[in-house]
Amino acid sequence: MIPAGELRERVMFQSFTENTNGDGKVVKTWADVTELWAKVEMLGGTESEEHRQQVGDQRFRITVRYSPLAKAFTDQMRARWCGRFINIGNVRWDEAKTDVIIEGMQRKGTE
Repeated sequence: MIPAGELRERVMFQSFTENTNGDGKVVKTWADVTELWAKVEMLGGTESEEHRQQVGDQRFRITVRYSPLAKAFTDQMRARWCGRFINIGNVRWDEAKTDVIIEGMQRKGTE
């Protein structure tokens, strides 16, 4: 179990949803699911060129306390932390089911 003192960051987890606006059109948006205390680690990144544009990928590991809600996180979700949007790639939990480990990536330069 990760020590409570290492869970210093507030991270908002979001899911992709579809809603209908006033005109009856389907609008795809990100909706907040829950905000949790977490340990956020930057794991490194890479840079490349796509379509004559420089892009960078930054990898992250986010650790939160195990809960049924955190266990339900999927790769169809993202995390919002300090103005960054981190696409969730992998979700796993430790053997003792005390922590959920989320690995994700932020892509820059494709906006």
